[in-house]
Amino acid sequence: MRSVRIVAIFIALVATASVLSAQPTYNVKNYGAVGDGSDATAAFQAAITAASGGGGEIMVPAGRYGLSASLHIMTPAITLVGEGPGASVIISSVATGDVVSFGNTSAAFSPCGGMRGLSIKSSVTRTSGAALTIDGCQQGEFQHLELATTGGDGIHLSPTGHLCAILHFSDLHITVTGAFNGILVQGGNDRYFRSAWITGNMSSGSRGINIQASGGDWYADIESVGFEYGVLINPGTGQGVTWGHMVNVLTDSNTSQGYRITSSGGYVWGMTFTAPWASSNGFSSANGRGFYINAGSSILIESPRVINNGGHGIEIAGGTSVKIIGGVISSNSQQSHGTFDAINVNSSAGGFQIIGTTAGFGGVGGPTQRYGLSIASGSDNFLVQGADFTGNLTGAVQVTPGASATRRFLGDMPYNSALEKASSP
Repeated sequence: MRSVRIVAIFIALVATASVLSAQPTYNVKNYGAVGDGSDATAAFQAAITAASGGGGEIMVPAGRYGLSASLHIMTPAITLVGEGPGASVIISSVATGDVVSFGNTSAAFSPCGGMRGLSIKSSVTRTSGAALTIDGCQQGEFQHLELATTGGDGIHLSPTGHLCAILHFSDLHITVTGAFNGILVQGGNDRYFRSAWITGNMSSGSRGINIQASGGDWYADIESVGFEYGVLINPGTGQGVTWGHMVNVLTDSNTSQGYRITSSGGYVWGMTFTAPWASSNGFSSANGRGFYINAGSSILIESPRVINNGGHGIEIAGGTSVKIIGGVISSNSQQSHGTFDAINVNSSAGGFQIIGTTAGFGGVGGPTQRYGLSIASGSDNFLVQGADFTGNLTGAVQVTPGASATRRFLGDMPYNSALEKASSP
């Protein structure tokens, strides 16, 4: 009997906690929304206003809801909740501005609230704004969303540089039409993106993930396909992109480059890419690259899979302390066999390390790359160790500056006694 009483007390406590912690709910249909595609802007705004006193969940039952104006959520702890993408669909007829935004740039707040189980689409061609913008709040959850407006960005973080932190995004499908971005990051820090499929329509000027300013974000299990650049890191003057980490982020079939790390006057520091995939980018273009790096410091690329790109697999055109560890770089130079390399290092790049990487033929159809590694004159202070450069059309390694105590080759394949001896301190 005692055990029965204990169980009963436990169940009562759990039930009480559930009631106490539950947020109030506000169903948009109770405020006049029909869900047949007609304009529901007033109903959504009325539900948001009702929840603005202490937060709550704005329930969006299955249906199609027109919006003729932007929805701005400017108070804490409001979450839009649908019955799933494709079931609960918001359709915007606004050509400019954001469809839904969270935050208050005059009085930032926490928690941010969030969205889950919704689609956002448009009935017009949008020329600016984003499906979802966050600027001026922190601590939010955005899950199980489809963002597929015709024109405009998918997600835009911190467009004015205000508080935008501690946000979790998961299970996203973002479709971009035109010269826009799947995810555009212009400030803030500590955001987590997991499980996303980001697709473009091959438009010039489009980017899957565009990071201009960030104090540290994490991306995992994401595919970026059909853009000019799958991932672009390009801070402007006064901006920085630091301490970010991408894990198993796939850039495939983009028209120019999978990953492009550059600068328009800002700085890049401490970025890590673990198990990146960069394939078939710029397949028929001499500018096609799996990775293009011409700025930054302390960039780590671990276990990359860089294959079938139009030009060089990885080009280090600038920056310092770039380290490539492990991975396979194979079957690049698809635009013109024997013209481009697995890894190409420009004269202005130095201080790099290549350790344990396979940079040669490893697929079907025969070798395509010129050299496994080509280093231009002027590059210095580097280490190449335990790498395999066999199976390239012209040769394994081209080292224009030659080896020395500051340009070291140790234990690479095929064995090159001249390089190894010249590398000895």
